[in-house]
Amino acid sequence: MLDEALRSLLEKYRGAGKWDCLIPASGGRDSTFVLYQLVRKYDMNVLAYNYDNGFVEKQARVNLETAARALNVKIIYRRSVRDIQCKNLKHITKMNLHKSPGHVWAFLCSGCRNGIWGGAY
Repeated sequence: MLDEALRSLLEKYRGAGKWDCLIPASGGRDSTFVLYQLVRKYDMNVLAYNYDNGFVEKQARVNLETAARALNVKIIYRRSVRDIQCKNLKHITKMNLHKSPGHVWAFLCSGCRNGIWGGAY
């Protein structure tokens, strides 16, 4: 049932432009699995988008490039301007040191979310 709902949704976008969909891809297991499923299982023409926040490990990029080659997927890379993510991390940490670790972690991810969504848009 869920698979049919997803197929129906994806069909709305098939052939609507040069690419059927844009996938934020880090090179980790989750985004690589989504990339694989969309290309192989659902036959979508995927454009991958990678946002480097300044903390990305080299192996993640290698993984993403390997998957993209195997799936014949183009990748767009964007890097944080002037390493703004590193500056944000420093300020967020200072502002939240007195709070719980969970609170700090929630805010640490906000800058990357903005970079991923804003850059992809």
